[in-house]
Amino acid sequence: MEYKYNETKEIVCKGEDIGCGHDKKLVWSWKGVVVNIPTRMGDGRFVGESGSKRRDKLRRRGFNPLRVTPLWNYRGHSGNAIVEFNKNWHGFHNAMSFDKASKAEHKGRKDWYASGDVKSGLYAWVACADDYNARGIIGDSLRKSGNLKTVVELMEGEARKQDELVSNLTNIIEVQSKQLKEMEVKCGETSLFIQNVMREKDGLVQAYNEGTLIDIRLHFTEMRKTQQSERDHYQRICNDNEKLKLQVESQKREIELRSLELEKREAQNESQSKKLAEEMEKVLNIVYMSQRLMITTTLML
Repeated sequence: MEYKYNETKEIVCKGEDIGCGHDKKLVWSWKGVVVNIPTRMGDGRFVGESGSKRRDKLRRRGFNPLRVTPLWNYRGHSGNAIVEFNKNWHGFHNAMSFDKASKAEHKGRKDWYASGDVKSGLYAWVACADDYNARGIIGDSLRKSGNLKTVVELMEGEARKQDELVSNLTNIIEVQSKQLKEMEVKCGETSLFIQNVMREKDGLVQAYNEGTLIDIRLHFTEMRKTQQSERDHYQRICNDNEKLKLQVESQKREIELRSLELEKREAQNESQSKKLAEEMEKVLNIVYMSQRLMITTTLML
């Protein structure tokens, strides 16, 4: 099948040619627009050059794009593509070079939109606010993947980031300086401790050389004796407390046994009292019956 060129002027907005003025709004991250890409009909829809092939061609020309994304619609390849450059200033330089090269070949945005000329071949430019706000597939794609910024805004943003970086680095340096001072103090304390230990060692060596080390040993011996005496005294107190505890436990058990015996005795006394009461009741009954018998006998007499 033969190639044909899509007419896409109706979806590309009108406007002046793009310069690199710092107050000009561009699409960021940096993007370019390529139109009039040859397409052909295949399997009922338009097909065209792949994005990777177009990207490689642009790289060979030194523009170094990250990727090229062909734009598709319900009819297939639209004949348009978006070129994506790096977000940094190298990407900005590549995008501007891409735009200037197209202008030099009279294949820029202004040339594409000029009336009265027959358009052939590819036209390309760096994406700007007019492209971003345009209706159609190009504007839709740019609005989904980027936003509008001026070079001044980006420079101010970079300056803010630089200030934040400097501030963060300053804070890190201050913290590290503080930590370094703390380490110096600790090193000084450690050094002083080592010096004291060395002085004590030198004193012991000197005492030994002067024959006074025996006095030191006697002093330590007396200290150990005193400590041993204190430990023995403490042990005696503990032993006495243990004995007292055992005595208290023994007395407690003895009291408990006596309490049980008293309870048993009370139970026995209660039983004996009950028997005695029963016997007394029997005696009283006998006395009562005897008295009644005597009264009855008297009345009968």
